[in-house]
Amino acid sequence: MSESRKDQLSGFVFLAFSIFVYAASYSIKMTKADSLGPQFFPRVVSVLMGCLALLQIFGSTRKNIREQKDGAPKTEKKGFTFNLPLLLSIALLVCYYLLLKTVGFVPLTIVYLFCQMYLLFPKGALKEKKLLIISILTSVIVPFAVYYLFYYGFQIFLPAGIMG
Repeated sequence: MSESRKDQLSGFVFLAFSIFVYAASYSIKMTKADSLGPQFFPRVVSVLMGCLALLQIFGSTRKNIREQKDGAPKTEKKGFTFNLPLLLSIALLVCYYLLLKTVGFVPLTIVYLFCQMYLLFPKGALKEKKLLIISILTSVIVPFAVYYLFYYGFQIFLPAGIMG
C-alpha cells in the first residue's frame, strides 16, 4: 500500500473517531456550574480532529492523483500485516471508555497511561530504571493534576467511580 493510501486510510479512521467522540459527547450530563457545559470541550476537540482528518484525506488524495499522473512506479505489494501496537491501543481506548464511569477517572487513567506508555516504548525500554520511574510518576501525577484542574479550576466533575 502506498504512503498516500495509508495517509488516506488513517484520515478516514480519525474522521470516524471524531464523529464517535462528537456523538458520545451527548451522553455527558449537563451541569449548571459551568457556563459552557462539560460537553463543550469534547465537541471542540472532535470538530478540530475531524477538520484535520478531512485535510489529511484531501491532501493524500491529491498526492495520490499526482503520483498516478506522473507515472510513478508502483510499490510492490506486501502481504497485510497487523500493527499490534495500534490494535492494542484501540482496545485500550475502548476499555477506558467502557470502564470510565464505573472505575473512575483517576484510577483508570493511571492504569491506562502506564499501559499505553508500556505499549509504545521500544522493546526492553522499561528495563531502564530511570524510564520506569518516569513512566510511573507520569502515570500517577498527570491524572491527579488533570482531575484537580477540572474540579477546582473549571468546576467540571470527572467520573469519581470507586473513589466517590
